[in-house]
Order: sequence, then structure tokens, then C-alpha cells
Amino acid sequence: MPTPDPRTPICIARGQLADLQKSIADLDEGEICYAFDEKATYVKHNDTLQRVNYVDFDTLPGVPSADEYDIMQASGGKWIGKNAINGGNF
Repeated sequence: MPTPDPRTPICIARGQLADLQKSIADLDEGEICYAFDEKATYVKHNDTLQRVNYVDFDTLPGVPSADEYDIMQASGGKWIGKNAINGGNF
């Protein structure tokens, strides 16, 4: 599939959390950041960086467990595990 044209590339602010916090005035409200040292994603909200919550899907009811590289697919309002879709072409 070719790259869409026109397109707008997304660039996420990234760096050490302390550096991101020091330069928070340079970030726009709602801007997404990634802190390498925390291995976490943050969003600027009301002049603070708020960590985006991590969800452990293995602990949610109705979600089957998945191994690395498994694909989860919504089907009929439920999540089902698949390890190949369309012959492995995703």
C-alpha cells in the first residue's frame, strides 16, 4: 500500500522526563511526550505532564491472554486472539 498523499507526519516530543518538565512551556496543551528514562508516555494538561495510564489487558475480564506477537481482533463486541490475519499480511 503506498504512503498516503497528502499526509501529516506525527512527531512526538521525547527525552528524559526531567528535561521535558524543564521545557514544559515549549509544549502545547495536549501535546504527547515520551520519556526515555521512564519508558512512559505523557500528555501536557494544565501546564503539567500527566502520565498516560497503562492498561494490562491480561487482567481485564473478557480479554483472552495473548503471547508476544499475537494479534487481538474485535469480533461481535468481544476480543478474540489471532496469530495470523489474511495469511500473515496485516
